[in-house]
Amino acid sequence: MRALQDRVRAWEGPDLKGKREGSFGIGLDACKLGAGPAPDAVASFYIRNDPAGAFRPLLRRARLTSVLGPEVMAQIPACPGAK
Repeated sequence: MRALQDRVRAWEGPDLKGKREGSFGIGLDACKLGAGPAPDAVASFYIRNDPAGAFRPLLRRARLTSVLGPEVMAQIPACPGAK
C-alpha cells in the first residue's frame, strides 16, 4: 500500500495541482462457479478522477484473498443458475 501511495503522490498534471488528498472506496459484485474462485485468483483495479478521463492502474494482478480477505472470499455466493 505504501508503494501505491508513493505512486499516486507522483502523479502530475494541471488538474491534480494541490489536490492529493481524498478518499475512495471500491465496490465489487461477485459470484462463483463451482468451487471458485481459486485461492490464487487475481484481479486488477483501475481508477479515474474525471468521468471523461483515462483510467489509471490502481492495483494490478492483486490476489483477491489479499484484497477481500479470506472471510469475504468464503461468503461469495454461487452465480444464478450455476451448478
